[in-house]
Amino acid sequence: MALEVRRKYPIPRPRSAPHKLPQRTLKREQRRKSARRTVNAILALFVLAVAAGIGYTWYMGKQKPAVAAELPVATKNRPAVIKPHKVASDAKVGVAIQMFTSDVRIGENASMTVRTNPDAECAIVVKYNNVPAKDGGLVTKVADEFGVASWAWTVTQGTPPGKWPVQVTCKNKKHSAVVIGDLIVKP
Repeated sequence: MALEVRRKYPIPRPRSAPHKLPQRTLKREQRRKSARRTVNAILALFVLAVAAGIGYTWYMGKQKPAVAAELPVATKNRPAVIKPHKVASDAKVGVAIQMFTSDVRIGENASMTVRTNPDAECAIVVKYNNVPAKDGGLVTKVADEFGVASWAWTVTQGTPPGKWPVQVTCKNKKHSAVVIGDLIVKP
């Protein structure tokens, strides 16, 4: 049985020499051809990809733009106007503490806000060791149209530390109400 050898690639022969090329040169030529084919294939794919991208961009640019959903036009909202409710001038009076700084140190400011009937006259008394405090902020006030009255005063030096009552009395023509909060003075 004889072995038959087939050549895949024809052996290039130089024009000047009619004899056979050495095996090493043949392999080098085959590698060069293979590399050229690979580079040419990659370049062709790159050119096709760029052309496809340009075509896609051009085609999408010709499409009609999507219609955005129309939102209702916002109307100008006016700020809410809070109107106070009307209370008879001789109605029963109620009073409640709305805000109170109960823990303070000597030399700091304390404050109290109460809610009562509109236009009620409110007086505040702060007592330390059963002695009423003297401060410019502890005066009689008339509640505003919403029934709010506020005071702020300074806990003066020499005030003994402890728990002291703060009494607010609100009255109208016939009725009155009292609320008492505890002021804690820390050294």
